[in-house]
Amino acid sequence: MLNLLKNTMKEQSFICIVILFAIVTSCFGQATDKVKEQEYQIKEQFETFFIKFKDDEKFQISRIIFPLEYWESNDDVLQNSNELIKDYIIKEECLFNDFQFNDTDEFIEKKDSIVTVKIRGRDSGIYINYFFKKEKEKWFMYKVENKSN
Repeated sequence: MLNLLKNTMKEQSFICIVILFAIVTSCFGQATDKVKEQEYQIKEQFETFFIKFKDDEKFQISRIIFPLEYWESNDDVLQNSNELIKDYIIKEECLFNDFQFNDTDEFIEKKDSIVTVKIRGRDSGIYINYFFKKEKEKWFMYKVENKSN
C-alpha cells in the first residue's frame, strides 16, 4: 500500500510539473505574440497616421509644421536643371491635399524617424516628395519638394 501511495505521489508530482511547464510555455508564447503585435503596430503607425492625414482636413493642418518649407522647380532656368527654389507656405495659405493624383504611383520610403512619400506621375511629369518626421510620438509634415514639370 505504501508503494502504491509513493507511486501515486510521483505520478501526481510529474503531472503537476507537466502542467506547470505547459502554463509557463503558454504564457511565454502569449508574451511573444504581444511583442510581435507591438512591433507590428509600430511599423504600421505611419500608415495609420497617413490615412487620416489624407482624409481629415483639420487633422492635416494640425500635423503640418508651419511655415511649411516648400521647394519647387525653377521655371526661369533650363527644364533639365535640378535647381529648386525654396519658399514657405504659411498656415493661412495652406490648402487641403488629399494626395489623389491621376495616373500616379505612391512610394513610401522610411529611414529612422523620417518618412518620404514620393508621388510619381505616369507620363504626366508629376514628381513630388512629401517629408514627414516624428516628434514626441506624433508624425508631422515638415517639407515638400515639387520637381514636377
